[in-house]
Amino acid sequence: MRPFHKIWRSVVRTLPGCCLIGLITFICYRLQLNFSITGFVYLILIVLQSLVGSFASSAVVSVVAVLCLDFFFTPPVFSFEVTNPLDILALISFLTTGLVITRLTTRVRAVSQASAAAQAELFRGAILDALAHEFKTPLATIVTAAGGLRELGPLSREQMELADIVEAEASRLGLLTSRLLRTAQIDRDEVKPKLEFTDLAELVTAVVDQYARQWADRELSVRKEASATGVMADPELLQLALRQLLDNACKYSVPGSAVRVSIDSQDEWVAIRTSNSGSLIQASERSHIFERFYRGTEVRLTAPGSGLGLYVARKIVHAHGGSLILETTPCQDTAFRLALPLAVRGA
Repeated sequence: MRPFHKIWRSVVRTLPGCCLIGLITFICYRLQLNFSITGFVYLILIVLQSLVGSFASSAVVSVVAVLCLDFFFTPPVFSFEVTNPLDILALISFLTTGLVITRLTTRVRAVSQASAAAQAELFRGAILDALAHEFKTPLATIVTAAGGLRELGPLSREQMELADIVEAEASRLGLLTSRLLRTAQIDRDEVKPKLEFTDLAELVTAVVDQYARQWADRELSVRKEASATGVMADPELLQLALRQLLDNACKYSVPGSAVRVSIDSQDEWVAIRTSNSGSLIQASERSHIFERFYRGTEVRLTAPGSGLGLYVARKIVHAHGGSLILETTPCQDTAFRLALPLAVRGA
């Protein structure tokens, strides 16, 4: 379907220019304008076409303009035959000029769009950083205030529970804000992990325990089938990648369903596999899910998101020399496999 859409889009962009060439030809012929004036009017239209269309569509309009100049304004008229060598040179010069103008205009437009996109991305990152930092200050104040309430004096059981909830949720928001800052930084910059020996099983268990408390209506479980789970990794970055996978597994599964995490090893690799039921990635979208800002057509309606989670997770894993893939399962499950090379302590 994509090639058809591209062809159709090119036709849509080219058709208005060709129609205007026809209209200009009719007017100039009725007014009995000469080759030079008509050619100049055509060039103006070609420039305008190159500002709104692609190089291919503008080139087609240029060729149509040359054919009209030849057929209606070059002796003998109403024929594509050209007897005067100067007319042949003029037509070739016109076509060359039109193509050069089209190429230069489309290139300048592409550079301008790329520059605008880069500036917009920098602006978006700056705004995101500023907002995240602004959130962290009041959240830290809330956590401190909630802790101070317990120290002021005896509190009833209900008051103590409320203070615990305030402190826990404020701490959770602080962690989410830190994740937001780190995700934005990784999205913009090259990932440079600070490697240290890390027990992958301990890290996975700790993260899954946190999600089990947060998503009480999901059945999270961890199964370890590997004897060696030590890797050289940046624990903070690796946790961020794993959280992206668990976020997706919990958000896109139905309440009461199982979210399973398994750890296994093979040869010199250790792998984390996350799977959930209740959501299915369409076959046409499987090759795009790791693209930046990409979100599936169905998940856009079921849960909020930025389309950066899987992109950032794969970027982190690749920086560790590992791999992150979407697995094909025989049942209606969504499963991701994160693999890292095993390490030996002290090596």
